[in-house]
Amino acid sequence: MKHVAKLSLAPAWVCLLVLASAYVTILALRVELRFGGDVTALFCVGDTKPIPSLVTNQNFFVHSNWEGYDGEYALFLSFDPLLRTGMARGFDKPAYRSQRIGLPLLAHALALGKPAALPSTMIALNLVALLVSGWFFLKILKHVGASPWWVLAYGFSPGFLSAELRVLPDATAMSLIFIALWAVIRGRWMPAALLLSLGTLVRETTLLASLALFAWVWLHRDRRGALWFLLPLAVYGVWASYVTAQVGAWPYTAGFDWPMTGIVGKILLGLKEIAVVQGKAGKPVAAIVVSIAVEAVFNIGLLYSCYLAIHRLKDAAREWLTYLWCAYALLAVMLSIYQWCQYWHLARVLDPLVLLPLLVYQQTRERRYLVPLLCAVPVSVMVLFSPR
Repeated sequence: MKHVAKLSLAPAWVCLLVLASAYVTILALRVELRFGGDVTALFCVGDTKPIPSLVTNQNFFVHSNWEGYDGEYALFLSFDPLLRTGMARGFDKPAYRSQRIGLPLLAHALALGKPAALPSTMIALNLVALLVSGWFFLKILKHVGASPWWVLAYGFSPGFLSAELRVLPDATAMSLIFIALWAVIRGRWMPAALLLSLGTLVRETTLLASLALFAWVWLHRDRRGALWFLLPLAVYGVWASYVTAQVGAWPYTAGFDWPMTGIVGKILLGLKEIAVVQGKAGKPVAAIVVSIAVEAVFNIGLLYSCYLAIHRLKDAAREWLTYLWCAYALLAVMLSIYQWCQYWHLARVLDPLVLLPLLVYQQTRERRYLVPLLCAVPVSVMVLFSPR
């Protein structure tokens, strides 16, 4: 293992301050200019589905002619994180929504259950988690001898940006994964497993990272220590059992299909569907063309990342990074057409396919590992200027 150098405080703090200032400015301007200062607008509550009776008196900003987005369920759950009122039974997918309890539960605890404080607390939690993980990403960059300014590529990746602007739990889950990776680099299995256990409660796909690291530690390091990485699976099992008792159904992960089906569907059907939907919405032809081009380039970048992950098996088959990267490549080819239908859906789930090659680039300086990141830049721009 390489010697871990101490992180130089001056450039690291400057980079982190730039990241924090940029996000605070973007969120503040978005809320003030687009939504009249109402922070609840970030949760994308829609008016085409009924709002649970428990929160109807909270005066949320409701987007007209909009079916809502996943952030609204995290907001609703923060009012009843232990599922005692039965509110979750009214969700479109009660067990599926309820399994992602980590962020709502943390917000409820920090806000002391005060309803008025819950939206702001959730927004702050997501941002603080990103900044803390940014600090640990800076440590990883120092470890491999890279410039600290690469933390901006990390912080403004399309997955992080879309999750921060829509207050989605994906941002906190991804933050916990990268903090855990620093513990992995230091050979500290227990802290890494505890962080991933919390991440699993925030978003269930964090289990993928846990199982990949379990396999790596088991095969190449310490079989006893590898058992720590089964802890997230046990934690998920306990919470899933509780969810089943409360809502009457076992949680699951939506959107899996036969390998490559989603990608094929995207190529054959998805891009055409974008043109149809945006055309009906009255968008100009130029805007539709740009959207399709951004989608196509991003998907090419993700597919190339999958190719690089397989190729990495030949070059560095014994590295933890290879195991983690291949796990997310497998997830990519298993996704259904739904996850591939819009770039912000895809970015939330597959951001590691952008960020893990960036870490390999810092080690090897081979420019091909930057291709997924470059293909993702237009997505971040589109997310930044999206109407919601």
